[in-house]
Amino acid sequence: MSTSFKTQCDNATKLAKDVEPAPLPSVNHLTYKDYDNVYEPSDDTFLLIDAIHHDVPIALGSRSSSGGAIRSVELGSGSGVNVVAMARAVQGAGWKEGMFYATDINEVAAKTTEGTIAANGPWDDGFEFGVHVVDLLGETHTPGLPFWDGKGVDFVVFNPPYVPTPPEEVGGSGIEASWAGGLDGRVVIDR
Repeated sequence: MSTSFKTQCDNATKLAKDVEPAPLPSVNHLTYKDYDNVYEPSDDTFLLIDAIHHDVPIALGSRSSSGGAIRSVELGSGSGVNVVAMARAVQGAGWKEGMFYATDINEVAAKTTEGTIAANGPWDDGFEFGVHVVDLLGETHTPGLPFWDGKGVDFVVFNPPYVPTPPEEVGGSGIEASWAGGLDGRVVIDR
């Protein structure tokens, strides 16, 4: 027997009310001018941070924290708040080692992510961060991406650009890369 759409929505609404909102990473080091070039954290960002805060400890719950570093990569890091939220969730779950990689096609966003990581430290000695300018298809602008070393990753974080836009906006390397999803909003998602 399938659950009705209304029942699924009611269940999702109840769960959302029961889940404790995640603490938000600090972006106090950023200015309004920074948001001319980097996506400002908004409702979709906050929803993803809440999901990370809630689900990462559950996913790690069956694993021993002495089993080595947790490896995470974020695609399209923007301001850097999601990679910080991931590191905090892993740290909060009792892990002492983590390798957190962030990528963005936007060079300004990559620099902003580095600043957000630094502004939200200090981090445990076993936590390592790497920020790389790269596009989703792997045509790298920086050589030797450590998360493509054949060891895999434990988590992939991605808040894809999904806003319907004219096709010519897709594929840029500026702030438009953070939202431009093509005519149906799915061009980047469907790659």
